[in-house]
Amino acid sequence: HRRRGSGTTVASPHTQVAEPWHFLFRTADGGPDDLLPVYTRVIDRRVSRDKGPWSAALEQGRDKVVRLDRIVTIDTAMEIYAVFYALADRHPELVTPPLSALDGANFHEVMAEHHHMPVHHIRQRLRVEMPPAYVTEGCAWPDGALASTVNVTAYSVDTRPIYYQDFYIPPSPYILDMGTRIKS
Repeated sequence: HRRRGSGTTVASPHTQVAEPWHFLFRTADGGPDDLLPVYTRVIDRRVSRDKGPWSAALEQGRDKVVRLDRIVTIDTAMEIYAVFYALADRHPELVTPPLSALDGANFHEVMAEHHHMPVHHIRQRLRVEMPPAYVTEGCAWPDGALASTVNVTAYSVDTRPIYYQDFYIPPSPYILDMGTRIKS
């Protein structure tokens, strides 16, 4: 497994997410406004007709999906592996730009700007599992550690699914705030 200082690249500060929506971490003694900084780096993008748990959630049918794999760094100390899916033909704004242009981006805001349709509500689910090998090999993951995997499916105001996302979170001293967020 890769370790900090042995080749793993931590996302740099220029890719900091301005207003994270899902990665609301704080220290145990931090207050509600003491969110830790979040940095993202896109490491892979694939467009395919592959099927999986996202297919039903996205109403994929015969459509292609774009899969974006990201390393999310919390306060330069913890790495989360995030896998994002959306319908490729509906979201060219995620398919065509260079990967580096998506570093630090809030994907839901990129999509909302392109379609003038923001996320209306999300469904969040949590599972605890051994992470897949691509997760433990793709970021600084503690040997043998389970993942708290947060799954998020986002919907538009007309209840159409917008995206499906899994966040593989390693054990850490941080607290993830999963409370209600209202976009103003």
